[in-house]
Amino acid sequence: MCNSGPTTAALLAYAQTHWLAPSVIPPGWSADWRKWDYLLTLFAFSPYFLRLPQIEMLVNVKYAIPGEVRPIMFSKARESLVFCVEMPAQDGAEHGEDSGDGAAHVFLLNCRTFDLYTYDPLPPTTPSAKYAQNAPDTIEELIILIGAAPTPAAVPMLQLEPDEDGDAVLQRILNRDPTVVSVLEDEYLGYAPRVTTREEELFDPNNPKDQASAEAARRQRAALGQAIEAARATVRETEAELERDEAEVRKLRVGTRAKARAKVSNTAPRPITSTLGLQGAVRELTAVGVDGLEEVVGARPQRSSSDDEDEFEVAGLDSSAEDLAREDAAHAQMRAALEDAKARLAAMEREWDGLIE
Repeated sequence: MCNSGPTTAALLAYAQTHWLAPSVIPPGWSADWRKWDYLLTLFAFSPYFLRLPQIEMLVNVKYAIPGEVRPIMFSKARESLVFCVEMPAQDGAEHGEDSGDGAAHVFLLNCRTFDLYTYDPLPPTTPSAKYAQNAPDTIEELIILIGAAPTPAAVPMLQLEPDEDGDAVLQRILNRDPTVVSVLEDEYLGYAPRVTTREEELFDPNNPKDQASAEAARRQRAALGQAIEAARATVRETEAELERDEAEVRKLRVGTRAKARAKVSNTAPRPITSTLGLQGAVRELTAVGVDGLEEVVGARPQRSSSDDEDEFEVAGLDSSAEDLAREDAAHAQMRAALEDAKARLAAMEREWDGLIE
């Protein structure tokens, strides 16, 4: 992870090959890291002294938890991250672990407060026999349990306290103490993060203006991400509605033509000759009207009461055609607006890519 670099592209490529991909993700949670507001904040190189990700400063140093952080899922609404820490076998042995090579330990991080929680296998407030019946047996079961719980305590998860020595080392980093590098390598990280100059650091964490600027940038990314999701939903819904409407118009047009053929066949003793084809013949009939059929047919047809309904339908064909034409025009405008919305969505997605790179 230390060589993955600060760019979103590098982080996403690393995530695809190294981070866990749960088979079941609870509602309200996601593993689409492109949509996570804290991706760069936690996993790119930190804006402080030394080239190391802020997630390592928190987990490996402040809480003195050894191993590589591998995210599992996040929640925007809760501003939380669920991740595991994978320890090499030798590290696990040193810390009294018995779960073997690549042991996975699941944690929950509040990305806003940086409070850290871990699964509590035997909470003191729950009878052990009752809890054993509901305790998760696998990481997948624990993930579902965490996702469904309203609070960490409901899982139950135990809030961890920062390590006293780790807190002191973290302060040495913030104080730009170069001698802290060897301590980090030997006791916390297993590698030596590169020392940085002030010019290389993104902003001064003690400067309120820089803090406000970073928060504003994060909020801008979040707002743009929400706008993109809303635009995508609108495009999908509009396309579906347009397809349904166009299908209905096609059905109406087919039905109108069929009725036109039937009325022409039943009311005219001879075919109407027209260079415009069947639709032209229907327009001729409609334009003349029932009272003028004598001029076309040669004599007014005898009508029964049922003929009155037929007469009305024939006379209404022109109105239906006009309605269909108006529907076609409306669909054309709707299609043009849809294409414009797609273009704006593409522009927002390009802007998003520029913000998170």
